[in-house]
Amino acid sequence: MIKGVTKDIKYYVVIGVTILLYSFFYINRTVTDVEGWDSFCIELMRNGKMIYRDFYYYVPPLYLLRYGIVWILFDGSLMAIRVFGILDRIILYCLIFYVLGKFSDKKTAFVVTILGYFFYNSLAFNNYGDYTQYSQIFLMLTAIAFAFAYNVNNINTRKCYMYLCIGGFFSLQCVMCKQSIG
Repeated sequence: MIKGVTKDIKYYVVIGVTILLYSFFYINRTVTDVEGWDSFCIELMRNGKMIYRDFYYYVPPLYLLRYGIVWILFDGSLMAIRVFGILDRIILYCLIFYVLGKFSDKKTAFVVTILGYFFYNSLAFNNYGDYTQYSQIFLMLTAIAFAFAYNVNNINTRKCYMYLCIGGFFSLQCVMCKQSIG
C-alpha cells in the first residue's frame, strides 16, 4: 500500500492543495448550526456534565469527543474546527483516489476524484468540521480493509482475519460517530 502511495504522491499533493485552496473561498463565510450546539455540549462536559445522562445529544459520542479535543486544544476556536474539517476532507478524497486508482488508470481516478469533490461541495448540507466526512473516512477505511481481506483470503488466512478485524474496528468507529439515517 505504501509503495503505491509514494509512487503517486503528486496526485495526492494536487488533491490536497485543490481542496485547501477551494475551501478558503468560503471557510469563514458560513455559520453552521452544528457548531453551535456541539460547542455548547463540549462546554457542558468541561463543566462536569455527562453526555446522555445530564444533557441530550443527538448522535453517538465519537464525533463529539473528537470535536471536544480540538475545541479544548485550540481554546474554543471555530476556525480550528473548520481547519480540521478541511484535513478530514483531504484524507477522505485521498482515500477515494486510492480506491479509484486500483480500478482505473491514475489520471482518470484523479479527474473523477476532483470532480466528485466539486459535486459534493455543491450540496447544501456539506459543512467543514461536520461529522459527515468524519464518518465517511471510517467508511472508506472499512471498505479498504475488507478489500484487502478479500485479496489475501486464499493466500494467507491469518492476514485475512487481521484485515477483517481492522475493517470491523473502522466500521464500529463509523457507527459511533454518526447515527443511521437510511
